[in-house]
Amino acid sequence: MQVNSASTISALYQQNSQGHSSASTKTQDGQRTIDDSVSFSNAGRNAEQNWQAIAAKYDVTNINYQDRGAMTNELMSAGLIPSEVGLAMMAPSSMNFDPNKPENFLQSSKQSLEFAKSNGAPQQQVNLMENTVNVLETLYKLSAEA
Repeated sequence: MQVNSASTISALYQQNSQGHSSASTKTQDGQRTIDDSVSFSNAGRNAEQNWQAIAAKYDVTNINYQDRGAMTNELMSAGLIPSEVGLAMMAPSSMNFDPNKPENFLQSSKQSLEFAKSNGAPQQQVNLMENTVNVLETLYKLSAEA
């Protein structure tokens, strides 16, 4: 879809009766007509605000297990992360894990990812760990901007 006109951009933000924003374009491509459409739910439009609110509430460089659970629950409830990433975020960071002691969750997750990569972990596990680190980095960057 080409979004290169003011009318198309403004259409993206107009709300219809089901609480979704949508836009549609049609283009001619030789003999056929191509119809592209995009729809944004209310949750999708609020995603950035949800990320910022969660980032402002939690410090991923100094977080205990109870707060990590609350943060993960908020991320999943807002539809910002899939349940697989949520489960990975709730896994203990190490064998000597103390749930009452705050930790630098971002750093420990990065270290776990590097260890998994260097020891030939299955690609599916590496991908999940990368997604977890990406979530934590996003929260960290947003908290630094606040």
